Parts: sequence; structure tokens; C-alpha cells
Amino acid sequence: LVALLDRGTGYELRFAVLYLAPIGLATWASGPRSGLVMVAVAGVVWLLSFGSTHFYSGRFFFYWEGVAMLAVYSVFVLLLHRLHSALTRADQRFRRVLDGLHAAVYIADRESGAVLYANASLARLIGGDPFALGAAALSRRFGLDDAQGKSDRERERDSGGGFLTREVRDAASGAWQRVQVLPIPWKTRRHVSVQVITDISAQKRAQ
Repeated sequence: LVALLDRGTGYELRFAVLYLAPIGLATWASGPRSGLVMVAVAGVVWLLSFGSTHFYSGRFFFYWEGVAMLAVYSVFVLLLHRLHSALTRADQRFRRVLDGLHAAVYIADRESGAVLYANASLARLIGGDPFALGAAALSRRFGLDDAQGKSDRERERDSGGGFLTREVRDAASGAWQRVQVLPIPWKTRRHVSVQVITDISAQKRAQ
């Protein structure tokens, strides 16, 4: 589609920048090799489209433009791959931190009701698989039904921009839990929150 648009408008009105869209998608989804393959495809399409219609005085200048264009595309692929790798490593570090916490932690998509992440502490706390149980069941168990139904603006207002905190008694175990909820960005999902559940039974008994 980009090639047809570029060829249809002629050499004077170029749409070479639009090739970055499929190149970027290929790089993000499948890695730099796929991105560079798309760069090569764009180069071949460009050569076939304008090899006989360019207005340069010699073919050297036409080929030089092509080399410069492919170099820009290649740098774009490498930079996008580095960004993707950095975000992936950051996500992995975030998961390792959560995995090491003594508190039970899970991340839920409030729109789909899916559990996107749960650490081992949560699985031990509930004695089962939190992914199979689902976010709705976890919310009911830990008294988060009304909090889950609130909008992001209402959550932010109630929590002062931080964690929304409450203390509940787990009906299944009888233990007191401090439950904290915070909306967070999570990849491309918009309505995601992290729940941190800490056992405060000893504190309650000491009061």
C-alpha cells in the first residue's frame, strides 16, 4: 500500500517516511532481522518504482539517495530494537522484585478480569492457582469489590494519588490482611492495578 501510494504520487512528492510503519511493526513483533528484511524489501520496491523516473543527472546520485534512505531505516530498526529490549529487561527486573517480596502481590486487568501476574506468595496464601481463580474471585476474597468498580479518577481521589489501603479479615484463613491497590501502566492495557496483600494478624493481636 505504501509503495503504491509512493509510486502513484510520483518522485517529486515522496512518502518514503511511511515505510517506517511496516518496518517498525516487523521489528517490534519479530525482532531486528525481520525489520531489516522489511528494509531490504522497501529498498527493492523503491528502486523498481523510481529507477527510471528520477530527475538526477546521473544514476550515482539516485543510488546515493537510496543508500542514505536504507541507512536511516536500518538505524531506526536498531534503535527500536534497543528500546524493545530495554523495556523487556525492565519488565523482567520488575517481575523479579515482585517475586522476591514476602507480601502477596498480583496484577489484574479490571476490564477483562484476568490476572496478569501473581507471585508465589499469593499462591501460598490462597492455596491454589490465582490465574485459574481470576481477579473477580480474588477481589471478593480480599474485600475489593467496591474498589474494583471505581474509575481511575475515583481511585486517585480516594488514595491521594498513591495506594488505596484497607484492612480486611480473610474469611478463609481468619487472618487479618492489609490490602493495597494502585493503578499502574502495564504494556498496552489501560485499566490495570497492582494489589499488595500483607498479613497483619500479629499487629492486630498486639493491639
